[in-house]
Order: sequence, then C-alpha cells, then structure tokens
Amino acid sequence: MNRSEATALQQFSPCDLHDLVPSASLDKETPELILPVTYEILVQEFQNLCINRGDKDHETFKKEHFPSISQVDMLLHLFYDRFIPALPISHHITRNVNEFWLLTLAMAAIGCQYTRTQEFESMVAPLHEFLRRGLQREMDLSQDDPQAQIHYLKALFLSQISYFYHGDMTMRRQALIHRGLLVQLAETLGLFTAETRQAHDGSDAAENNAHSQWQQWILLETKRRLGYSIWMLDLMVFYHFDIPPLMSHRVPEADLPHDGLWTAPNEHEWLELFERTRRNPPLPNAIKSIFLRKKVKPDLGEFGRILLLHGIYHEIFQVKAYFQRPLSNWIPTAQQEPSVSNLASSPSSSSELVGADQWLSETATFAAWRNAALDCVDELHWWANGVIALQSGTEHPTIHHLHFSRVVLLVPVKEILILLLSITKDAGDISHQTNPANVYMAEQEVIRWAHRDESKARLAAIHCGCVFWHLRRFSNMAFYETQSVFHATLTLWAYSYYISQTTMPRPEEPGQMSEDEEDCQGASAASLEEEDNDLDIDGIENPGFIWLDRPNDDEMVQYFVRSGRPVNMKAYISGVGDIYETKSPAKILRHGLRILESVAFAWGRDRDYVDILQKAERVMLGRGA
Repeated sequence: MNRSEATALQQFSPCDLHDLVPSASLDKETPELILPVTYEILVQEFQNLCINRGDKDHETFKKEHFPSISQVDMLLHLFYDRFIPALPISHHITRNVNEFWLLTLAMAAIGCQYTRTQEFESMVAPLHEFLRRGLQREMDLSQDDPQAQIHYLKALFLSQISYFYHGDMTMRRQALIHRGLLVQLAETLGLFTAETRQAHDGSDAAENNAHSQWQQWILLETKRRLGYSIWMLDLMVFYHFDIPPLMSHRVPEADLPHDGLWTAPNEHEWLELFERTRRNPPLPNAIKSIFLRKKVKPDLGEFGRILLLHGIYHEIFQVKAYFQRPLSNWIPTAQQEPSVSNLASSPSSSSELVGADQWLSETATFAAWRNAALDCVDELHWWANGVIALQSGTEHPTIHHLHFSRVVLLVPVKEILILLLSITKDAGDISHQTNPANVYMAEQEVIRWAHRDESKARLAAIHCGCVFWHLRRFSNMAFYETQSVFHATLTLWAYSYYISQTTMPRPEEPGQMSEDEEDCQGASAASLEEEDNDLDIDGIENPGFIWLDRPNDDEMVQYFVRSGRPVNMKAYISGVGDIYETKSPAKILRHGLRILESVAFAWGRDRDYVDILQKAERVMLGRGA
C-alpha cells in the first residue's frame, strides 16, 4: 500500500451517513452492533499498529483520525445486509461483532466495500492494511484459546475473500501466502472432520434447557459452515483464477449445514423443528447419492445445495486430473514393456498410447462422467426452478451458481483468457502463458470446443445468457458475481468468434484451411443447411431463433443445444443481436462490460476486467469482427 492510500483513512471527514448509504439498516430504531468497549480496542490497536509502529514492513500512517463509532457501526450493518446473504456464516442471533476485535475489523472492511461514496471508498485499502497488520501480529497470540482461534480463523477467511476478489496485485500475493495458514488452522480445529457432526438427537435437546441447547447447536453449526466455506473458497479460487486447490483430495466430512434450523428466530421454534428434522448427510454421502441415485435430501436448503454443487465440481476435477495424467490409459501387465525403438512396430503398444493423446472431451469415460455431472446439476436446477415458481419468478442466489456451473464444467476458460490477453497484448497474471506456442495451443483447444464439442458449447452459451439475465435483475452484489460476468462474457465471445468465422483453421497455421478441409467444410455446411432448415426434433418445429438471455422452455433449450447451428437458428442477446453475425464478438464484449460495471462496484477486481474487455473490444472493432 502506498502512502497516499495509507493517509486516506485519517483524512476521512465526518458526514451524514443517511445521505451516503441508503440502507434500511440505518434506521434510527436499529440497535448498534458495536459496543463502545470494542470500538475503543479498535482505536487502540490502530494506534499501536498504524501510528506508533513504523518499520520497513509497516509504514506509519500520517494522521491519527479513525472512523467514528457510528461510522464503523454502519459498515458492520452493510456487512450483514449485503455480504452475509451470499455466504451465511454468521448467525443472526450471535453475530460475534464484539467477540474479537480483528473479526470486527474484517467485517467493517468488507462492509466499507459496499459504500458508494468517494469518502468511504478511500477507506477500503487502509482498513485492509490495518487488518493485514493485525492478522500478522495475532497469528501467535490466539493459539491458546480455541474460541479465539475460531474468531481469528473467520477474520482470516474474510480477509482472503477480500484479497482475492477485491484487492490489487499486492493483496493477492498476501492471499496466496496465507492460504496455507487458513487451511492448516481449519484442519487443526477439526472443521473438516466428522467431529463437527451433530452430537445429539431431539430427545437430548428436549431433556435439557432449550436455550443452552440452541446456543450449543449454533456454535457447532457455525464451525460447520465456516469449514465448508473455507473448502468452497479453495475450489472457487481454482475455477475463477486457475490457482491449484490446496484441498484437491479432501472433502469435508461434517454434516451439511441446515438452513431451516439456522434461520429459526428463537429457541422454541428451533427446538420444535429440531425434534422433527432428520440430520443432513455429510457432503461425501450427498455426492454419492446424487451421482448414483439422483437423490437430494428435500430440505437440504440453498447453502447446502450450493455446497453440493461444489462437491460435484470436486468429483469432476478429480476425474479430469486423472485422465490428464500421461499413464491414465495404460494398464500395467506382467509382460515387459517394449523399448522406445520397438514401440512403432508394436501395434498393441501404439494403440495403448493413442488414448493418451486423445482429446479429453472425446474420451469416452471422461465424457460419461461429465454427462453424469450435468445430470446432477439438472437435478439441482429442477428444485431451484420450483422455488422460483413459489416466489412468483424471483430468482434466488442458487440460480446464479447453477447457471454458472455449465461454464465451470464445459468451457475451456483458461485457454479463452489466454487468447483474449494475447490479442490485447495485456498478459496480466498469466504472462508466462501467452507466448506464441501456448497461444496456438489455446486456440486449437477453443476451436475444438466450439466445433467438435458444439452441443456442450451451445449449452454453456445459453446458460451464460441466463447469467446475464439473472444479474441484470437479481444481483445481490456477491463477491463472485464479477468473476461470473467476466467468464460468461469470455465464453460467449469465444463461441461467437469461432463459430461466426467462415473458415476453420488448419493445424499448421491458425486462421487458415487446407484445400481438402475447405472442400470438406463446404460440403458439410451445404448438407447441414439442406438438412437443418426444416429440422424436426422430437416433434418440435424449428423455431428459427432463440433469445439466450431470456427465460426459455425446456424444448427450446434442447432444440438449440442439439441443432442451434448458424444455418439453422439465430441466437439473440439483448444489446448484441444474433451472436452468429461477424460483428457480434465485439458487441458481446461491450455488453459484458456494461453488465460488469453495473454489478461489481463492491469488488475491485472489475477494474482489471473492464480494462481487458475494453482493449479486446477495440481490437475486435479494428478487425471488423
């Protein structure tokens, strides 16, 4: 953090909070969250860490002013109003605001991100720097108290989310450094084990004091939710930023969280519900059930289903990693393996090695696993659509995760990003991957995806349109929405660009075709146009067009996925038009940019993505695409 950022915190001036942040939480009748004693601790720690301490690693802040208690209280309200609905790890009764000053600071720092004024925005970086220094100092001081360790872990977890999804390059490096500590501390506290499973049944609860039993259950459920959230963040960082997970071979064994019990308003309603509620299964059991039997516990709840969706991701990532190993298709035998010189003359050996070079999406076993995962997602989606119907069309956050899941499971996002950065000459975090050889390999992968895996590419495209639809109307400013918009835009851009082109690149040189390929491609296109113009699938007449970013019935979606080629259908997006038009790739980038700017004010990584999309749009316009 530079000196100008550090001094912004002290230069903050008093102002009318009601004028700055329109929120129901600022009503005069709303009780204050932070106690004066907690605020005094914050001020004292600010003096110790930011004013009185100065060295090469801790630059001294110039001024001593700290936000007032009412301002900090407002930031805490914003944290609970805006952040917690997306990641419910804090109970509405025991909010832990005054339990540990670092946790209070972490909540306030995230709450500050949700303000819309320059005065408050200038506080975000200094608050996170204050938090970083506090976490570093308290790393060893909270080791003797298990409850203090839980609070420290939660503060560290919140800082990780901010560093990855809001911070600049320096903050992201800090996040990478502390990832191991986060996982190790969670392991030490047993948050991933069966120790956090429910320890008693309804009869036990009935025989004891209901309030104390409720409090004990809340503490246990909080540990479960925190452990699962840490595990889920590890996966999200992988599929959002291509950072390998630290828990690639680990799935938490605790019972999945229960939303109904978690939201009970008092101990009496909780006890009544607890006595007639069947405990949720651990995630490994839930994963097995949905894959083998397509069964999900009916009252699992939204958060549990989002975790189950990530359990599906985990299984597919494991399978994918296995099939990407060089020896994945080799079966050991007692017979001695042939030498390299004799390999070409050994038909059996060469046939064994053919599978190793086969495109992963065309590997039969992996394709079957991927289809099974999509069936599991469909099972979750049917339930979510039922909830939408009960809510008169209002979409809940699970819908966002389900639409985006098709991107996670079906789209080569890493390769698409390499291509986009290569044409903008802005390598960013993956500069080592944008050399010509890697760009060429990435383009070949994207071309195969768009043409040889075309039905899955169209399935991903229509769900990207649904991501746009959902976030235009039902965004809750969650920390992952910026990344979803960016990846959905990349997907639609790549599909539009490589389908709208009239030529297919040959292996030797991107962007050109051999004469044989041209003849084959021309014949194929002619036959498709002749066959598909009046195509009838399962009695459904060719609709001629589809709106990707509007609700569609199942028959329309199936028709587009199976047969939505440019010669057969037009695929429209609001503000773009038909994505198969040659000028649509640039329009898609511009449209994604507009949505990104509308949903991402609270999470600062959008500035990087805005810059990338703007540069890419200029390049596309220059090419006439």
